[in-house]
Amino acid sequence: MVLLCLCVAACTTAPHPAPAPEPAQTDAYPEYHRLYAGGVNFLNKGDFPNAIRVLEQVWVRDPAYREVASSLARAYLFAGLEYYAEGRYPLAIEMWENVLSVNPGHAKARRYIARARDERRRLDDAARK
Repeated sequence: MVLLCLCVAACTTAPHPAPAPEPAQTDAYPEYHRLYAGGVNFLNKGDFPNAIRVLEQVWVRDPAYREVASSLARAYLFAGLEYYAEGRYPLAIEMWENVLSVNPGHAKARRYIARARDERRRLDDAARK
C-alpha cells in the first residue's frame, strides 16, 4: 500500500525537463555550463546516478550557479524513489536526506523519509515475529 502511494506520488511528480541552459558563449563560467548542461541532460533522461555525479561537481564549486540546487535536489529525490521501489530503504533515505542538505524545506523529501522509516520498522517488526 505504501509503495503504491509513493509510486502514485512519483508518477504525479515525474521529472519535468529542467530549464535549458543558456548558450555557452553568454556564460561567465564555461566549465560550469558544460557540467551543468551534462547533468541536466542526464536528469532529463532519468539517469539519476550520473545526474547526481555531474551536478554535485557544480554544486560543490558554486551552489548558487543557475538552477543547480533545484536540479540536484530533483535528481536525489527521484533516485530515492527508485531505491524505495526496489526496497532499498537505507539508500532511499540517504538520497532524501541529500535533498534536505540542498533544500532544507523540501516537504516531499521529509514525508518520504518518514514513510521509508515506517516501512523499514514494519518490516523489521514482521521479521522478528
